[in-house]
Amino acid sequence: MRQDVRLPVLYGGMSEHDEATIVHWYVQEQDVIQPEGLLLRVETAPSLTDIPQPFSKTCRVLKLHKRAGDTLHIGDLLATLEILENSTPNET
Repeated sequence: MRQDVRLPVLYGGMSEHDEATIVHWYVQEQDVIQPEGLLLRVETAPSLTDIPQPFSKTCRVLKLHKRAGDTLHIGDLLATLEILENSTPNET
């Protein structure tokens, strides 16, 4: 099953007008990532924040929709993941 990952609210008081910038991706397309595995690091005015994959199953990265250096807002599409239905958290 395919699922999109969008930029979440990263800190209290963050609004749709606030920006985040991608510092770097921890993954590449076709990588397999465990639950809570890190997808990317972003920078906001107050801090650097790592964003994990948000699903409880292992996923494959199908598409990265943004690149390092891109500016983001809440809800922007970051990546499309395929949830590996037959996986367990310990699979790689």
